[in-house]
Amino acid sequence: MTKVYVCPFCGVEKPKKDQIDFHIKYGHSEVYYLMKEDVEIQNLEEKLNELCKQKKVLEKEIDLMKSILEKKKEN
Repeated sequence: MTKVYVCPFCGVEKPKKDQIDFHIKYGHSEVYYLMKEDVEIQNLEEKLNELCKQKKVLEKEIDLMKSILEKKKEN
């Protein structure tokens, strides 16, 4: 069974993703830009979450390095 992409607005089926993207972009142009904005916002939120995780890891590494340096200075 082959994968079929379905338009969420009218139910049109297309065999390729780029075909359904084209259909939505030009067949439902009034909502295409809203969908695009939603995807961009979701991508930004995911990127922000990933950066926050990386920041926490880096802060832990910085704290560890500071404590190591302080211990070396004491000795």
